[in-house]
Amino acid sequence: DNDEKKEDSILPAEVLKKFKPKRVVSLTKEAIDVEGNAVIVDRTGFATFDKGRKQFSIDGLGQNVDDIKFHLLPCNRLVQIEKSLASNAEGRQRFKIAGTVTRYKDQYYVLLQRAARTYNHGNFAR
Repeated sequence: DNDEKKEDSILPAEVLKKFKPKRVVSLTKEAIDVEGNAVIVDRTGFATFDKGRKQFSIDGLGQNVDDIKFHLLPCNRLVQIEKSLASNAEGRQRFKIAGTVTRYKDQYYVLLQRAARTYNHGNFAR
């Protein structure tokens, strides 16, 4: 039975094994359910300041992720983001962040611990 399911390949088994992905990306919606505090690491998204609201929204880079906005709490990393946004007239800039997330009255807040500007080099959708 197993022999019938296997397809004949001209490549050796050890080479085929190397082609198998080590990590599989799930394209389902990610739910963020925070009770108490949680940590987010290496999340890419956009920092926007609109009508005095400072927010970070996750960019799924083509994946099907929830459109969750985090309110940015005042800290030194937020000051760096503000300077970066002020020096560039684009309005939206992509950052990779890490920080502590908490939920209060159905709103998500993040205290940034790291924020690094990332560039798309023209190969990602805006």
